[in-house]
Amino acid sequence: MHPPIDKRQMGMHEAQMSKAEQFIIKALDASTLECIFWPFALDPGGYPKATLNKRTKAIHRLVCEIAHGSCPPGLRDAAHSCGNRSCINPEHLSWKTRSANAMDRIDHGTANRGEKNGKATVTKAQVYQIREAYDAGANISRVARQMGIRVSAAARIGRRVTW
Repeated sequence: MHPPIDKRQMGMHEAQMSKAEQFIIKALDASTLECIFWPFALDPGGYPKATLNKRTKAIHRLVCEIAHGSCPPGLRDAAHSCGNRSCINPEHLSWKTRSANAMDRIDHGTANRGEKNGKATVTKAQVYQIREAYDAGANISRVARQMGIRVSAAARIGRRVTW
């Protein structure tokens, strides 16, 4: 747990704080294991943001820094253990390497892989069909035509280079 935030130490009374600042203080003082979703603006990637002291801040990083200290050398990301980008619960945030954070996204099922990738041309079911046909020695050109994809894509799927 992190130390409670004393609003007087910040030199402000609650009436002087923006709604965003008030929400951050409440999130830091909360004692819940549930996600605390940021109710204000999100950046294009879905992460919480706000303008504080005339600067736009990534709120999940700010909360992580307040709760857990500055980002240590070698670590880069304020990672969400819950997998919810808009969550600012300090109990769900920690500093991690970029690769550890990427592995977390795979574990959470939020990684942009497989059918979730906007460039995917086949479904998971089609991948299984292509691999079955490839393993059985079927003509990969014919399989590709049936699926409506390029022969090279079907061959890479069959050889398990992609997907």
